Amino acid sequence: MSPSNGPTAQDLTQLLDRLRPRIARLFEHYRVSEPEAEKLVRDALVGIAYRWGRVQEREQWVLDLLARQVGKQAERPSKEPEDE
Repeated sequence: MSPSNGPTAQDLTQLLDRLRPRIARLFEHYRVSEPEAEKLVRDALVGIAYRWGRVQEREQWVLDLLARQVGKQAERPSKEPEDE
């Protein structure tokens, strides 16, 4: 990614600030732990940074990615042992 077509730190901070309430609701709904939430957001910001010049609806792209990720996690079977 060249600096001319990528986001600045300020661009990413502003994007995250606009999305924060919706991301928080999503993570609360799926009961995402704080460490996992931080990882998911970090990965999403890296992803959008690499696609910055190609994605028109950046906020929606980030929200869609996070929703897919937490949806996948919710579908995984629990690691808790079943009652016998």
